[in-house]
Amino acid sequence: MISEKTVPLVNTKSTVPEESNIKHTYSKKDVILLGTKAKVTIDSPVIEQKPAQTINNNRDLIYQYVKDYPGSHLRKISKHLSLGLGNIQYHLEALEKTGMIKSRKISIYKVYYDVGVLGGRHESILAILQQETPRSILLYLIENPGATQTDIATFVGCSAPTVVWHMSNLMKNGLVKHRRDGKFIKYNLKGNLKEITSLIKSYHPSMWDRLSGRLADLFLDIHTMGSDEEEDRDNGDTDDKLYHI
Repeated sequence: MISEKTVPLVNTKSTVPEESNIKHTYSKKDVILLGTKAKVTIDSPVIEQKPAQTINNNRDLIYQYVKDYPGSHLRKISKHLSLGLGNIQYHLEALEKTGMIKSRKISIYKVYYDVGVLGGRHESILAILQQETPRSILLYLIENPGATQTDIATFVGCSAPTVVWHMSNLMKNGLVKHRRDGKFIKYNLKGNLKEITSLIKSYHPSMWDRLSGRLADLFLDIHTMGSDEEEDRDNGDTDDKLYHI
């Protein structure tokens, strides 16, 4: 008489991507062990195809997010779309292989862009605008050129070493410059301010709505200061004035 016993299958981790179109399930199957009369019941894998429509929908969703929010990193995309990290990574790699998106390492993050985003400086600005603290610093410097480390630390609520780390990254990406003024280090935006504001307006309209009124006042003040300076020169007033635009 053949004896029956059950041998549990060892649960090994599948190497199939989380969101691929292959799904593993298991069914019971009786086999006879070689060289014995024992009948053994094992779990036999059954491969099911995941609907292609689900995969395409997720990929389209991820691509649209990268297109709308260029410079986003993996965890941010995963959080906002409520999809698993493995799922997101699988589709990002597929999109990059097909030439629909591109990636770049900025600071500690690998960030993603639609291929239509051109220019390394634009990529840097867009990536910074996706990160809360660097973005806050960038916006603060737009309105407060020549701010010190203490000014910035107070505004963003970070320690001085943290601010130094962020400022170092911003300078490496060519967005900020600094100068020493006595015992203080002061920071200003580097390059064309309009380039930054145009990207904010294009990709972050709600941020632009909050900022535009204050920027209009800032540019008006700059224009007025420039007119006063010109009048002073015409009147022979040679006092030096320092402006950060």
